[in-house]
Amino acid sequence: MKLGHILLPIVALLSCPTLVVGQLSYTKGQSHYQVGENGDEYVVTYVRNSTTGSSRNRNIEDRKRRMEAIDLMGAYQLYLSWSERMGINEEAVDNLFQIFTDAVGYHYDADVYALRREERKDCSVFRCRKSEFIITEADFPVDVDIMSIVRNNYNAQKDSYSAATLYSIAECTSGDYIGMMHDYLSGRAMINPSIRSLQKSGGFERLDNSLYTELDAMFLVELSGAEMQLSLDTTAPYGQFAWIEMVTSAAPADKARYYQLWKKSLHNDATVWEDMLLFAAQNCTTPLPEELPTVSEAIAAFPGAISPYGVRMGSAGRLYAEAEAAYAASNTEEALRLLGESISNEGVNKSALNLIGAVYRYIGEPTRGIPYLILGFMIDPETRFLAGNLVASLEAAGYARIVELARFISSYAKLDQWSKGIVDKVISSQPEELVIQ
Repeated sequence: MKLGHILLPIVALLSCPTLVVGQLSYTKGQSHYQVGENGDEYVVTYVRNSTTGSSRNRNIEDRKRRMEAIDLMGAYQLYLSWSERMGINEEAVDNLFQIFTDAVGYHYDADVYALRREERKDCSVFRCRKSEFIITEADFPVDVDIMSIVRNNYNAQKDSYSAATLYSIAECTSGDYIGMMHDYLSGRAMINPSIRSLQKSGGFERLDNSLYTELDAMFLVELSGAEMQLSLDTTAPYGQFAWIEMVTSAAPADKARYYQLWKKSLHNDATVWEDMLLFAAQNCTTPLPEELPTVSEAIAAFPGAISPYGVRMGSAGRLYAEAEAAYAASNTEEALRLLGESISNEGVNKSALNLIGAVYRYIGEPTRGIPYLILGFMIDPETRFLAGNLVASLEAAGYARIVELARFISSYAKLDQWSKGIVDKVISSQPEELVIQ
């Protein structure tokens, strides 16, 4: 236990305002608190879930709540200072406060009866003047590996709140982001029930079914329900991943609309992988044909927003072999046609995704190959030549954060020698000054 020494004089307050700003939540066992500030006061609200019987028990309960209120007021001050210093995104500060407070664990040796207690129907409110209770990082240093704690919390929960907390930390990496994306799209996470229903109903061939079959009435109802829920809860990053499911599963006429919503949800100031996806969405799309679109054409139309768990996987078959032969003979037009047919008819396979990206880069149209390489990377980042083709294509397309992306890919995947050479060359083109994200 970490013990601080702060003496609180008794404070006499004449008013009892009800508006509290900066309010954060904290739960300890079965006890629920809200902590915040109102003008020149810190305010802690304890939400009662039961009544205490005897007067002796009530006195014990009163002292316990006062001690916890003091600790929360101190944690609140430390948290505001620390979160500003760390540049914490405000989207998930409420959930992070719980983790922070538990990790820091300070207790303050103060006069608990200096707090004013106000009883209401379902809660007790404790107040203290800010000038009488000052806690700083200089006196109570924050020396915890908060990133490790946040990651462990996410791995244990895998829900929207723990994901939002991890996403909000400045140290959240592209590896974290991709890992959360895999958890969500594979169904390993605690996700929106409507999205879960889409995953179960469509199975691993959701993209094929959406393009080649007429979606039944029940599935359309599920899509509508998912869209309604998403409009109410767009918390990143799970809200972003949910739109990927919608793009993958929806009818061709609706895919573009969902793709735009996914695109709007991306942040270019977040991880480099998310920034790259936004670049691809802005520069690497090919319109989906209105008549009889194929799987290959859908991948090209919606780079970054086709779920690797919603496509029919296949292997390199006859069409792929013919495409390889055509490419070897420098017949790139025929190679592209055959690769498109292989992906659409033989099933999505990482070799075809890589080769179609390589051919487009070879003919000077790297933006057209990037959608395939992104999906290939999500399926297997260690596919031979794929990482190198992705980095080289993005560099040729003028992606601004290419060095940062190359550093991330170098640290994320075990690369084949050719890809490693491409990636290392890009990294060496600029000095070692960027942080891997």
